[in-house]
Order: sequence, then structure tokens, then C-alpha cells
Amino acid sequence: MNLKKAISISFTILCLSLIIFQFQNCAAPSDTSDGSANEDGSAGLIDDLVNQKLAFVESLIVIKHDKGTINFDGLCDKDTNGKDVEWEIYGIESDELIQDGVSKCIRGGFRITSDQMSKIDCSVDHKLQAFVGKNQDSVVVRKKCEPLNVVQDMSKKEVFGRECFFELEQNEGEQVCYRSCYTSGKLYDREITEEDSCLIN
Repeated sequence: MNLKKAISISFTILCLSLIIFQFQNCAAPSDTSDGSANEDGSAGLIDDLVNQKLAFVESLIVIKHDKGTINFDGLCDKDTNGKDVEWEIYGIESDELIQDGVSKCIRGGFRITSDQMSKIDCSVDHKLQAFVGKNQDSVVVRKKCEPLNVVQDMSKKEVFGRECFFELEQNEGEQVCYRSCYTSGKLYDREITEEDSCLIN
């Protein structure tokens, strides 16, 4: 096998792995203060998605404190293919509009790109709502507050697009160290770890 063919096969495997990972954890994250995912009920959620014209894969998306631009992905059916997906982000309690725009349903999916994430307050729930005609769905968006200290975890090589950090945070009057992992600025895993990990410079 020559080098060019080997590179081509490796690239194809990487692309397929990224596509599979994008939708492998379809369970809605639990609505907890740390944004950790709840893996129960994923089959039911997938069934719900199949029966909707328009749907976000998650019910809660927690984003990294310093990310100004985030992509939000959703699913749409063949009847909405090629149609515009109107969307808006607003504060749930304040009802303040942060941003709105138009995306498009293409081959079973749509992507909304917001470049206004730096304008939303941390730990305040916002709603991203999408519409296609009379069909709509929404997802809660929550930005994490800036940690007291952040140390990137370089102990193991992560899959392309994933980054893990040790984040020291104030939690109910105590300092707690979390190992938080993100994909494209969105939290997908979080666990408490030894405080020393958050203090390494």
C-alpha cells in the first residue's frame, strides 16, 4: 500500500469517526449546575427526533466561558429539505433578544452559527429557538462562568476538535477542581478531580 493511499484511507476513517461521534450521545443532558450529561433515555429521544420535522439533538448546551462563536446543529426531515430555518436566541427570564438569523435545512440537518456568545451572561439560561413554517424546536443555552484558574490537560492526545481542561471553580463556598472536556466549545464531559490538577501553571 503506497503512502498516498494510506493517507486517504486514514482521512476517510477520521471523517466517519467524527460524524458518528457527533450523534453517538443523543441523550439530553441533565439540567444540572455542572452541565454533565445524562445518558438515560437516549432511545426515546431518538424516536422523538425521527417523528419531528425539526429538532435539536440536545435539550441543554453548556458552552465554554471564552467562546464567542458557537455552532448549534439540529436535524430536519426530507419535507423541510432546502427550506429556511429561522432562529433566535433570547434570555428565558429577561426575554431580551441576543441574536436572530436564518439557516437552511440541507440533507437532513441544519447548522446555526452564533457569533454573539460573548454577549450573554454566564450561568443565565438562554433559549435558542428554531422555526420552519409551523414546526419549531428549542434548546437551552448556558455559558459557564470564567473559572478561578484554568490548566489545559495535555496528558493524553484528544480526538480532533476535543479539548480538556482542569478548571478551578467556586462551588457553594468551596473551591472545586473539575476536569471539563469540550467539543467545539461545547461541554460534553465533566468530573471532579484532585485540586492540585487545577493549580499547575
